Amino acid sequence: MSSVLDQEIGSIVVQQPASNTGLDYELGSLYSDKTFYGFKLDRTTGDCTVDIIKYGSNTAIKIPDPTYSQGADDYLQWFWSKETVSFRFNNSTGHLEMVIIS
Repeated sequence: MSSVLDQEIGSIVVQQPASNTGLDYELGSLYSDKTFYGFKLDRTTGDCTVDIIKYGSNTAIKIPDPTYSQGADDYLQWFWSKETVSFRFNNSTGHLEMVIIS
C-alpha cells in the first residue's frame, strides 16, 4: 500500500500517492479555480457515476496510484475544467457525450 501525499489546491485537498511524481509542481495555480470531474465504475452492476467537486469545496479528492490495482471506490478517469461541463446520452448511439458550456 502506498502512502498518500495531501496537497492543498485553493481550498481543495488533493490526495495523491507519494510515489506519483507527475503532480509535484505548483498545484495551487493549476487547479485552484477549476472543478473536478471524477468517473467511478461499479464493476458488479456496471453503473458509472460522476463525482463533480466544485472549486472552493473542502472535499478531499483521492487520486489512485497507477502502479496498484484500482479499488472499487477509485476513480477510473478524471479531469479538471474551468468551463462548466454537462453530460448526456446520445439516443442514436447510446454513447455518453460531454458538452462544454461556456
